[in-house]
Amino acid sequence: MATPGPPTNRRSAVFGIPQKLQNSEVRLAGALPLSPLVWPGISGFGWSLLVVIHTVAGADVIPKLTEARMLGRVIASNRFFILGTMPLASLAGGLVAAGSGPATALWIWAVLAALSALPIVFSPIRHWRQVPVSPVAS
Repeated sequence: MATPGPPTNRRSAVFGIPQKLQNSEVRLAGALPLSPLVWPGISGFGWSLLVVIHTVAGADVIPKLTEARMLGRVIASNRFFILGTMPLASLAGGLVAAGSGPATALWIWAVLAALSALPIVFSPIRHWRQVPVSPVAS
């Protein structure tokens, strides 16, 4: 049984990143229109903005549609399903990337991200001009 050779660079030694993945990372960086150092910042800012929008929108809609005695449970359940699925999705994405490659994982993520908008697109919420006041919530 042959033993694996020494890591080819520091990242391989510290993080265990295969050389094949590092090479695909370099090819992708050359295809982006801006500097590769800019994209993590843009991505982080975009996701942070979406989390803030979700939090602000939920802070207005959920209390208006929920009974006062159930408000804590509803908000806790909402946060559990929104924030609690993120680590599981990260693990699933990592497993897909490890099994079939990072390009496949990114395409699957892009399709799922596009499909995630469908419940809002086909719901009556899209046509709201103001949040309806539930008669139960008062």
